[in-house]
Amino acid sequence: MSSLHTIEIDGDLVGILTRDHTSRAFRFHSGIAPYDLLDGSSFHKPQEAHDAAVRMSRVARRVKTTDSSFERIAR
Repeated sequence: MSSLHTIEIDGDLVGILTRDHTSRAFRFHSGIAPYDLLDGSSFHKPQEAHDAAVRMSRVARRVKTTDSSFERIAR
């Protein structure tokens, strides 16, 4: 079984998971900035890391939408 997994969101590679054989956990390594908050996090299963990345993606989209709304109001 492979000890390296990729995490993709909407077709973008956002991070990789490596298996820590000592703790038997998977460690997330961020590939792009919005996912840096997850960098170094440990997960028991790859699906847990993917779910966390999906949640992070939703938050990033909301923040981006909110930022553009403020820009329109400020003009």
